[in-house]
Amino acid sequence: MGVSNPKRIFQKIPSRFCGIFPREKKKEKRLFELLRKAYKDSRFNKKYKITKKELEYLAERVKKLRRLALNKCREKMKEYE
Repeated sequence: MGVSNPKRIFQKIPSRFCGIFPREKKKEKRLFELLRKAYKDSRFNKKYKITKKELEYLAERVKKLRRLALNKCREKMKEYE
């Protein structure tokens, strides 16, 4: 599953994950779109641009997402012990 349809993705995960990437304001939506396009466009689209400030903001959100995902995985693994 890619990130081409973020609404569909976020409907399937707990709300604590969705709060990491708020998309209420125009700026938040634009930043999420930068992240969504980053994987492909940063390599193949010479027009893709991101500022240091934007990158730092998104990097912090990705770190939070990683921590939540690791904790969720650990919780799930304990169920199988």
